[in-house]
Amino acid sequence: MKAVVSSVVIYILFAIALSVSAFSQHDSLSTVQIKPWHVGLGNGIFQHSYEEPGLMKEKGWSPFENLWLFLGYNDKKSMFAVEFEAAEATITYDGALQEIGSTEVIPVTVKKIKDTFTEIRAFYGISYRVRPVLFVTPYVGIGARFWNDDLSTWENGYRRESRYVYGPLGVQSRLQLKDRDFSLRLEYDVLLSGRQISHLSDLNGTKYLNYPFLYPNTEKHFDDVTNWQHRGYGLGAFIQTDDTKGVAVVAYIRYWNVATSDIAYFHYRIVETQAGQSPLVSEGDLPGFEPENHTIEFGIHTKLYLRF
Repeated sequence: MKAVVSSVVIYILFAIALSVSAFSQHDSLSTVQIKPWHVGLGNGIFQHSYEEPGLMKEKGWSPFENLWLFLGYNDKKSMFAVEFEAAEATITYDGALQEIGSTEVIPVTVKKIKDTFTEIRAFYGISYRVRPVLFVTPYVGIGARFWNDDLSTWENGYRRESRYVYGPLGVQSRLQLKDRDFSLRLEYDVLLSGRQISHLSDLNGTKYLNYPFLYPNTEKHFDDVTNWQHRGYGLGAFIQTDDTKGVAVVAYIRYWNVATSDIAYFHYRIVETQAGQSPLVSEGDLPGFEPENHTIEFGIHTKLYLRF
């Protein structure tokens, strides 16, 4: 959270500095009309950090293993944009495992997990000209993000799908200089719908699990479980500079805070076989939920685009 607060402070200070520059450097400003439409692609690096407080953490990097596509319109009256991003990151999991029949909690670290991230968002805003080359644009939009957390390569792990639908509310300030634009965006994301799909069926046949009713040498069956998340929000700060030659650089930080999900029940069936005894079958439904969690992502991208 400290990183998010710091980014907000930097945003405000940078906006003030750019505004002062607009006043003091009128001779270097241009009123040349820039073509409003732009389309392009980008690539860069970002870090992903996810935490369920007191339970587990996941952290990793995506070094140029991502693609950013965008289409936008930005003139002196309005702003419109559609963005799509797909990425793969190498993640390290830090959590714990409780041994069967014991109260001891064993720390567990799993490295080189390959997770994928996909996000699409669209937004529209009305621009207000507050100085000759300084524009402020409040905007609203709609977005969806998908995270496939693939822990199934670990014998005690399973795949988790995180799906958010959210509504961005933000403001962009844009300074149009002679041969370069600077833009800063500050955003609040309203979680409209969150869905977590836990593929517990990946656990079938594993030996040790964090459930007290499971024993070694058993035949196990679990159904997948879906949990809905109704409360949460996101924050974001974006700083971008682009020139007239079609090259832009954007740095950003984003934060998500999502509350504990609802409770959903999943079915299980356990068949325990011991030598010389009849199989012992246990079957029923168990509650499952997604704990409160926090996500921080930051990165820097280079974008190439064409204006028309």
